[in-house]
Amino acid sequence: MKKITIATIILATTHITTAKANTDGFYLGGTLGTTHLDISSYSGTENSYGLISGYQFNHHLALEAQAFKTGNYHINPEQNAIKETQYQGRLNAQGISLAPKFIWPFHDTFSVYAKAGVSYTEINFDVYSTNTNENPLNDIDGWGYQFGLGIDAEMLPNWTIHLGYDFISGNLNENNAGQNVDKTTVKLTQFNFGLHYNF
Repeated sequence: MKKITIATIILATTHITTAKANTDGFYLGGTLGTTHLDISSYSGTENSYGLISGYQFNHHLALEAQAFKTGNYHINPEQNAIKETQYQGRLNAQGISLAPKFIWPFHDTFSVYAKAGVSYTEINFDVYSTNTNENPLNDIDGWGYQFGLGIDAEMLPNWTIHLGYDFISGNLNENNAGQNVDKTTVKLTQFNFGLHYNF
């Protein structure tokens, strides 16, 4: 009886260790969610999607890259103004980030995480002035920072789902503009659901 019990414990321990080991190494997946954009005096929320890829060194540390793109935010003259001038049209955001990811497992299936790193964001404008019908706004881009919080769940072998919150901020200027050009502060708040495969 003791031999059977000891054998059962060894097998169970081996199974848990194997399941945990599957989360180490490279992983790749996608995300779906919403992104709230704040830029000058405009703010709005749109759907977004993205890709995530990273390398998990152990149960507590990973390095993660993330790319995202939003849907089109529509600007109405009576709703908001950018740079104190009324515009009409649409804009969208896209970007990438790289951050270390700190993981705290609290169950065989669940773990929470926090991450903080650098981000690159681009805002694409397709708008015109309501007074002149011209398109005076150029696309803007630049570097900033990102931090995030979330929960991971290892529901199936090699598959992990997550619910996450990310905040991205940066001071952006016109593409290829010099350092002395006025910069625009952009803030993005994201809530997303993701799924990735652990190789």
